[in-house]
Amino acid sequence: MGVYLVTAPTAPAVSLIEAKQHLELTDSQTERDAYILGLIAAAERQVQDQECGGLQLLTGTYIYKMDAFPSCPFITVPRAPLISVTSVTYIDESGVEQTFGGSPVDQYVVDEKSPHLPEFGEIHLAYGESWPVARAEHNAVRVRFTCGFSATAFSVPADIKAWMKLLIGSMYATRELEVTGAIVSQMKFADNLLNPYRVRVPRVA
Repeated sequence: MGVYLVTAPTAPAVSLIEAKQHLELTDSQTERDAYILGLIAAAERQVQDQECGGLQLLTGTYIYKMDAFPSCPFITVPRAPLISVTSVTYIDESGVEQTFGGSPVDQYVVDEKSPHLPEFGEIHLAYGESWPVARAEHNAVRVRFTCGFSATAFSVPADIKAWMKLLIGSMYATRELEVTGAIVSQMKFADNLLNPYRVRVPRVA
C-alpha cells in the first residue's frame, strides 16, 4: 500500500533559465548547468515531500494502492491538487482484475476539493452504490490519478518558486556539509512563503 509515481513531470518547477537569473549567471555560463539542475530537483523534492508533504507542483500521474476498499463511502486521494481520476481497479475474489465504474463512470463521482481535507480530492460513491468486494490480498485496490498545478512551470505559484530559488541560491553559495545548519537558519525567515500550501497528508490506507 502507498502512493507510487507512474509518469513524472517533463520539466522542473523552476526552469534552468529562472535559476540562473536568480544566481546572476548568464546563459553563456553553461559549465555548471548540470549542477544547477540537480539543485533545482533537490529544492523541488524538498517542497513536495518535506515542507508541503503531499503537494504536487507539475502534472504527474500516480497509483494509490490499498489492501481493501474503505469502510466509508469515499476515498481521499493523497496527493494534491487533484486533476482527474483515470481509473479505480481491484482484484475480485476470483483473482481477476476488475474496473470499478462504467463507461462513462457512473458508480462514483470525483470531487477535486474534499469537504473533509480541502487540500485533497475525493472519490465518492454515487447514490445507491457500494464498494465491491476485493480479494483479501496486498494492494488489491488501485486508484490511478493525475495531480499538479499544471504541466508547465508558469503555473506554479510565485511564492513557491520564490522559496525554491532562495534554497537553490543558498545551496549554490554554501557547498560544505559543515555549514548546513547555516542554510537552514537562513531559510527560516522565508518559510511563510509556503504556509498557504502546507497540506495535511491524509492517512494512507
